[in-house]
Amino acid sequence: MDTHMETNRIHTTLKNTFRGEITCSTTLYEINQHPDLAAAKDILIGGGKGLFYGDYGKMTLAQLEERQPTWYAEDMVYGLNRLLEVARTNDEYIFYPVEEDKEHVQLFYLPAKEKKTKAFVLLCAGGGYGAVCTFVEALPVAARLNALGIDCFCLNYTTFRPEHMETGYMPAPLSDLAAAWKFVEKEQKRFEIDLNQYYVGGFSAGGHLAALWGTEIGAVHYGIPEPQGLLLAYPLIAPRTIEGELGSLLHDGLAGKSKTDLVETLYSAENQITENYPRTYLVQAVDDDTVPISNSELIEQALLEKKVDHLIERYPAGGHGFGLGSRLASVPWIDTAVNYLGIGA
Repeated sequence: MDTHMETNRIHTTLKNTFRGEITCSTTLYEINQHPDLAAAKDILIGGGKGLFYGDYGKMTLAQLEERQPTWYAEDMVYGLNRLLEVARTNDEYIFYPVEEDKEHVQLFYLPAKEKKTKAFVLLCAGGGYGAVCTFVEALPVAARLNALGIDCFCLNYTTFRPEHMETGYMPAPLSDLAAAWKFVEKEQKRFEIDLNQYYVGGFSAGGHLAALWGTEIGAVHYGIPEPQGLLLAYPLIAPRTIEGELGSLLHDGLAGKSKTDLVETLYSAENQITENYPRTYLVQAVDDDTVPISNSELIEQALLEKKVDHLIERYPAGGHGFGLGSRLASVPWIDTAVNYLGIGA
């Protein structure tokens, strides 16, 4: 190719690179290639970078919502633009590996806009354990927590691989969450947080991870203090309630085909709740068509039996995967959760 033509092509490419604020009309490819988000390239959905290329990459956030109606475009815009703000003002906002052998585990740091507390929240997005939908679920909620004066970390944990059908997927994501907490512990002075004032939140499969974090196979197993509270959004609690292909994968893959009994004994959170379980806030829509509403009922019954403080909100409608869910209530559920759990109080 002629050198002059190649130079013009490069200049044209640079000129056309999207550099502005993210809107509902921004494509997934443009978001992934945004120069101010270079550190986040290909990891805005953990284990799912393919979403940003090909036909998916051509989709705008508004079109993505058309495909996944509970993924509200304005909420994704809100979270992504908060990440842009952080990226433009912080030299470092994504950390990995959080532990020597965990190159695949990433931790996003979103500091409060005006810090009002040394408490912090660790968020685990969902994705059926096959992906971690950080920019869809965790970032919008993290942005709202930042606006409330609370620091937040969003974790991309290990996603399911074919070999897990034999070896078992668990406890890899629990180990990742432990590594994330210990990384924050090492960097406590940098982040100016109180390690004893932390909370763990999760969505869907990430809610399963967060719910298990409060049991004997969670924080205490790794020598980490129990969280002050849990924030669970439409969480998977009992894998046996999931039908179809995903249900089969969970049944055979969580512990491995030879140890499927552990799915019920260890990895069904409602069976692991004790009197020492963390204070819990949970939100779910009654018409959830992915994680049956029976999951919130099962954990509610267990929390009542063990006399654990809890608040459960059920929206009459809202489906599954709504993240921040700004259209579902006049007061965002995360505001209610913060007030109920006393984060920063």
